[in-house]
Amino acid sequence: MTIVLKVRSCSSSDVADLPGWVPASADEVYYPLEIEIGEADRPGAHVFCLMIATPQGLAEHHRGRALQAFRNNQARTPGMGRKALLVIERYRWAAVRERIDRQVAECQRESWEASLACLREAFFWEYEGVGCRP
Repeated sequence: MTIVLKVRSCSSSDVADLPGWVPASADEVYYPLEIEIGEADRPGAHVFCLMIATPQGLAEHHRGRALQAFRNNQARTPGMGRKALLVIERYRWAAVRERIDRQVAECQRESWEASLACLREAFFWEYEGVGCRP
């Protein structure tokens, strides 16, 4: 039986009200996001992180170097450039949340360990480098 994953919360140290925030430019966005994800029928959650950015926000933030590296990684290894970086053309919180929810749903597996392995391909896990803690 496949476990059901649930996004319990999303927060950012740079944006106080994610659903209500309107950036100065929807084309120039760059901020960190923390996501709490757990099994729907069990208490608790693990924290995963990623950066939310538009291409212009990424270019402005890193003077273009990060965006070029991101594109090079995508060209060499499909999927490699997306780990912990969600790039969207124009910022809308609803679009960001939809992509996160879709990614989390795609990681639903037969066990938490298998789901965690998938989640770690898309996001940075709070215990990255420490090992699996069930």
